[in-house]
Amino acid sequence: MFNYTQSQKLIGLLTNVSKVLFCLIAFVLICSESYGQYVRLNRTSVKHLQNIGEEVEQLGNPLKLGVSLGYNLGTRSLYNMSINPTNYTVQFERISPATVVLSTAVMFNVKTYFLREKVNPAGPATLANTRGQVFAIPARWSVGAVVNLAQFSAESNLYNEQIDGGLGIGYELNENIFVLGSFEFMSVKQPRDYFIDQYKGKNSQLIIDEVPVKNFNYDDDNIFINKYIPSVSLKIVFGLALTKPATNVDNASTKSLIKSSPKESEDDEK
Repeated sequence: MFNYTQSQKLIGLLTNVSKVLFCLIAFVLICSESYGQYVRLNRTSVKHLQNIGEEVEQLGNPLKLGVSLGYNLGTRSLYNMSINPTNYTVQFERISPATVVLSTAVMFNVKTYFLREKVNPAGPATLANTRGQVFAIPARWSVGAVVNLAQFSAESNLYNEQIDGGLGIGYELNENIFVLGSFEFMSVKQPRDYFIDQYKGKNSQLIIDEVPVKNFNYDDDNIFINKYIPSVSLKIVFGLALTKPATNVDNASTKSLIKSSPKESEDDEK
């Protein structure tokens, strides 16, 4: 079990790792070479080529399963309760809503690009100036759904009472690693509202059968309730579905090809 100091150090480490990853993204985008020998075809052209017998080769799987690790920040105040061992009064302590989260994830690339080799590299970006195989490559942006498996915090006994998770937007760093920002609902055990109103800040004893309570039972549904708290999360997702290597595209990065290949003059079919 993580104590508070350890969880704060881990959250700080994940934050620094995220900054490094975003810097690497910027570096790759700036330093990527220009590959002008391919054209990004619109959907109408792709359908035309398929109708005359051309096949489309899928170079990446748009649907990926994976695991993710990151941190989750709740948007509401959370409390932990204890009994003062001296006078047995009920004490409330506000706790950090930040937790480190291990989750399962499903990522889906929402857009696919279609590339085909140019006949004349210096010529126009048109279907007539292309030849050979058509390659389908998923875009970098994706939508993601996560289900949290475990949460680590100084008060880990309050979390993971029920299934929780959410939806978000992801950016693909390579074929199987994503940065995911998501909006989630995390399950947490909290004192009931009436109990907070009656005992918070009052230094009162909780009397049961004319005897002051000396320890809380977190399974007591008369005092505690499982709540879903809105939260925002930043995670790194490691995809488990391996993509097909782009061996027929001059060994160049398929994502660099998407960025640098000129788009066909005709707009995409709506």
